[in-house]
Amino acid sequence: MPCMRFNSRRSSNAALRAPELRYWLELLRRDWDQLTSVEKGDIANLLVRCGCSARALALCISKSPSTLLRCMDLSSMYLDLSDSDQAAIDAGASPTLFFAKWPAEQRLRAREERRPRCENRS
Repeated sequence: MPCMRFNSRRSSNAALRAPELRYWLELLRRDWDQLTSVEKGDIANLLVRCGCSARALALCISKSPSTLLRCMDLSSMYLDLSDSDQAAIDAGASPTLFFAKWPAEQRLRAREERRPRCENRS
């Protein structure tokens, strides 16, 4: 299991070992193909807000970091889309067209908001 080896070297991802978050990590790993992109992003956003890094999370679930970040971005922008766009995504439409509607600045801002704040940073 790569995440355990990765976590033992990086204490910042100790959240991936937390018992209360293991359920969400296992759900994401086990049901990746059954979950929608928005659901994947919601779970990943939850884990990142709890202190996991997106890269370590992607390593644990054996997905590329860019795939995981794309799901996280889609989840962040989902509520800002129109009802027809939300229905299209729910029906399985590719999110590529919707990313074009959402400016890059908003995506970057959403990523910054997901990052946990460390009070020791200088």
